[in-house]
Amino acid sequence: MFNPNLMTRTIARAISFSLLLTSAFNPLVAKANDSDEMEKLRAEIQQMKESYEGRIKSLESRLQKTETLAGDAVKTANEAESTAVQSTAKSSSTNAFNPDISLILSGTYSNRSQNSDYHITGFQAGGNVGPGTRGFNLGES
Repeated sequence: MFNPNLMTRTIARAISFSLLLTSAFNPLVAKANDSDEMEKLRAEIQQMKESYEGRIKSLESRLQKTETLAGDAVKTANEAESTAVQSTAKSSSTNAFNPDISLILSGTYSNRSQNSDYHITGFQAGGNVGPGTRGFNLGES
């Protein structure tokens, strides 16, 4: 059977294949294209090198500035630490009779009647059950 679409595709493939082989193996066409393309590629590579070198230089200068600032910050921190140590030494000598110690006491005062018959309705009272002792009591310290 004759199929016109199949025939057309076959002819088109044969022509494109022959053109491909002709341009690939023709040294004159290849050299002309290679030299022009190579020059363009070399120029692009040179531009990329210059661009990257510029970026690297700017990053190196930023790094240098950052290192300088970090060094200044370390010097300032060391000076502040030495000043703090000196002021602490001075304050500890002036507070020799006033130490930094505190004491917290928690206590109660109970003014209850003399009634010692204390009980809770419905429960059996033990020995520790009751309103507590009269007077001052220390809860926590």
